Formats: sequence, structure tokens, C-alpha cells
Amino acid sequence: MDTSTLISVVNELITSEKSYVKRLQILKYHYADPLRRFARRKDTVIIPAYEAKTLFGNIDNLLPVNEAFLTDLERMAAPNGYKVVGGVGDVALRHFKELRGFEQYKQYYVKREDAQAIFEREVSKRSSGFADYIDVSHLPLLSLSHRTFSFLSVQRIKYQSDESSNRVGLRELLMEPVQRIPRYTLLFRTMLKHMSPDDPQRPKIMEADEIASKIAQAEADEQTKRAAIFYCLIATIDGFPPDLFSNSRRFIDCIDVEDMITDVSMSSAASSTSGSSTSLHCSLFLFDDKVVIVKRPNGEKGGRSLSGLDGIEKVTKAGGIPTGKKKSGMTCKGVVDITDVVATDIGGAGK
Repeated sequence: MDTSTLISVVNELITSEKSYVKRLQILKYHYADPLRRFARRKDTVIIPAYEAKTLFGNIDNLLPVNEAFLTDLERMAAPNGYKVVGGVGDVALRHFKELRGFEQYKQYYVKREDAQAIFEREVSKRSSGFADYIDVSHLPLLSLSHRTFSFLSVQRIKYQSDESSNRVGLRELLMEPVQRIPRYTLLFRTMLKHMSPDDPQRPKIMEADEIASKIAQAEADEQTKRAAIFYCLIATIDGFPPDLFSNSRRFIDCIDVEDMITDVSMSSAASSTSGSSTSLHCSLFLFDDKVVIVKRPNGEKGGRSLSGLDGIEKVTKAGGIPTGKKKSGMTCKGVVDITDVVATDIGGAGK
């Protein structure tokens, strides 16, 4: 146990949270809000509305989460703060578990690849109004119209905080939320190293760290994954039984198979046998208790791709389920119990 180091780490959490909230405010009020507002009118648009919305994700939801967290941290550090809001473990667990505010970060994470692509594309455009906008120090000029910016000399003057060495641009500000949750886990684990084993705050910090780690990994909970999987299957497969949806049923995998059907005809005149074969494209959707047999329209795409399961991880990381799925040409041909399935090796000896 090292009390002085522990206090230092707790203070670092508070000071870094204060700095982080300030940067979120800059990101929202001086970049996100103006660019989204300009996008509403053709004569002021800098980047289109969709790009402006995607670029900043759900920043409007993140800011109040961290402002509330900072408020409780500062109340904790004040005289008699322990009696008001408890210790650092109490505060962390309240916001990560009880209020669940930091779950909002999952939605921000899932759009980061799209946002990064938008940022790079808009910056690289020739005569880019977006590049000019983020290069010019526009913080005191927000009341000016879009046309006014064309008269400004383009000069890279990034947002500068009270610390002269602490300068950040839009690219860095957009990455701040991505880096913040892993920063919490680092601070929590450093606290644990310097806490006594019987410290009542210890198990609370450990639980908050576990929750933060899952958010950082953008893991969707099992219930969300299950709902998303069944939504995709019901929406894209004609005749898929809706009553298969169950919170106790677990999807395991999709296996694409080719069933060779041979037609044999006997010639009465020549007493000879002639045969032709056709390939039936199927997919087996395997659950822990059932196998769903599905016919595919052709062999070009597999069952995962046609049903939308290939991209389901990206969607569920945001804590949601897919929407707008349409029939894919697949048809459900039957459902069998897993206990009724018999596997046979027809390869022969040595195969």
C-alpha cells in the first residue's frame, strides 16, 4: 500500500478528466455544432449533412456523461466529499455501472472508421472549405457567415489551451473519446496496485475497471448479439420460423454446403444407365440445439453474407441491432434437432 502514490493517481484522474471535458466542449461547440448547422443550408454548407453527422458521432451524448462524472469527482475531492459522494470507487462504479453513461462510447467507437474516412476525404479535396475551416482559428468568429471564411487567410492556428504546449487540432480532438476509456482502465489498475487488499474501495474499482475494459473493446452484450442474429435470419430467409428466437438458444456458426443430386434414367431399349447431376446450394445454420437447413439462390455468396451476419459485429458494438434487411433469395427448408443429426464419413479408407 502506497497512500501518497494512490492520492497522486486519484488527482491525476480528476485533472485529466477536467482537461478531457474541456476538449469535448471544444469539439462539440466549436466544430460539431457549427458544421452541422452550416450543413442545413445550401449557401452555408461546408460538408454535407450526413458527413457532418457521422464525423462527430454521438458527441452530444458523450459530453453530459463526462461532465457529470467530473462533477462527482470534484465533489469527492472537496472537504467532506467522502461523506457526500463516497470514495473514488463509489464514484467510478456509480457512473460506469448504475448510471451506465459510458455505454454511450460504444456507439461512438463503431462509427470511427467511417468518420476517419470522411475526415481524410474532405481534407484532401481541392479548394476544400472543410480544410480551410479547420485550419483557420475560427473560435472567436462563430458568428460570421460561411462566405466570410473565403476572405480569411488560411493559417493553421489550432486550438490552444491555457498550457502553451498543449495544442490540439480537430483530428486529435476526434480521437480523444477513443483514447479516454483505455485511459480509465490504466488509472484504475494503477490505483489497485497501491491500494491495500482490505480497502473497501478496491472491489468497486475492480468492477468499474472490468466494465470500462469491455467498453474499450466495444463488446456487445450477449442479449444484443442474439437479438441481432435472429433479426437478420428472420428478415432475410423466407420461411425462417420466428418462434426459434429464444434467449436460451445460442447461434454457433453457418456452414455452406453443396448437395449433389443425381438423376438416373434407365433406357429400356439399350438397358443402359445414364445419369446427370445438379448442385443444390444450401447453408446449415447451426445452433446449440437445432440445425436450420436453408437453400441459397446460387453459389456466389454464402449464407453468412446473404443473411447479413458478416457485418453483425460492427453493428452490435454500438449496442443496437441491424435495420432495413430484405429477403435475400434464401428459403428455409427445415429444422432438425441437433440430437437427430448423424455425421458419416464417406471418404473411404485412407481419406
